[in-house]
Amino acid sequence: MVVLGTAFEPLQNFRRVIGDTFTVRSTVETARRGWRVIRTVQKLPLTPATMPLGVQVETTNYCNFKCIMCNREVLPGMDENHLTLQAFKRLIAQIQPAVAVMNGLGEPLMDRTIFDKLDACRRAHILTTMPTNLSFVRGERLERLLASPPNILQLSIDGGERTSYEAIRGRADYDQIMANFWALSKRYDHRSFHIRVLIALQRLNLGDFEPMYAMMERSNFNEITVVPFFDYGHTGEHFRHLQPMDGQVDATVEQINAVLPGTRGKRRNFYIRWRGAVQQLKPKSPQADTGTPICLLPWYSTYLDAKLNVYPCCFLQGSEHVMGNLSQQSVAEVWQGERYAHFRSRMLHDRGNLAGCRTCPQNDRATLDALRRLP
Repeated sequence: MVVLGTAFEPLQNFRRVIGDTFTVRSTVETARRGWRVIRTVQKLPLTPATMPLGVQVETTNYCNFKCIMCNREVLPGMDENHLTLQAFKRLIAQIQPAVAVMNGLGEPLMDRTIFDKLDACRRAHILTTMPTNLSFVRGERLERLLASPPNILQLSIDGGERTSYEAIRGRADYDQIMANFWALSKRYDHRSFHIRVLIALQRLNLGDFEPMYAMMERSNFNEITVVPFFDYGHTGEHFRHLQPMDGQVDATVEQINAVLPGTRGKRRNFYIRWRGAVQQLKPKSPQADTGTPICLLPWYSTYLDAKLNVYPCCFLQGSEHVMGNLSQQSVAEVWQGERYAHFRSRMLHDRGNLAGCRTCPQNDRATLDALRRLP
């Protein structure tokens, strides 16, 4: 079975975090904490009383790929840091998050302590999600991954065929990645953990809907999330050339429309949803959405890089929006500090001038309106 995820769905999405909290972790305390977070989001105070419900952690900034859309290509200090196991344990002890997303600008399986970190989360009853570029999903690490997996494993595959994949994923060996993909598919047991395939939709893979469907149909995996790639602006528009060229979105939509009459069932549904994701890459200002756009992330989640810098969001790594550093402060001091309060205030009242946020399409206005209708 093939399922296409929503078009713009970072793993820290509020609805997913809240949903996973209540469905995967069923302890009374977790339910109470999740409800307190909902109440906090309803009111949007500049200094939330509760700690973050979710945390995203860059466990390493080492990576063996050179992906053309990755911020690591323009940021200094990459391939220098692994987050120590001791620092990670201190982090989760202070926050006690419901969800830990092991995702940053590095390949998690290059972190020698990644399985120890996953085990620490498991012992603390913390839901975990983790991406991988699949290059190390073989041999001993494949066995350890199957024995000690995250709750959700994300396979980042940004091309349905060799040409687009290798053009996007620099230094990648397509044959090795596909061999690892099929080996994992053969061994995967749906009862032990969940696997999600992710593709970052951009100019070079916009028309890969047919090979991606064929790949997913043959595999033992049942979910694919398509995330349109956006240039958030704080890196100086370095990635603007990765956006679809003039007319490419319309041409791809026409291509899908042309093959739709000959499809049915799951394939037809897949193509229709892919078309919807492609259409989201049409130039559009957040201000065009109904109501003032808002991102709820700064009220329920936080991001920590491998250098212990805290940011409101992973997309802001390397920007001026450093909320603090955990080598000098506690999580509570950062989360409830003046910098975070100032950032939340600007999100509420000045998003149009907030670098890295003004061009982001994320708009949780509908979610906020729904929460505020709760008694």
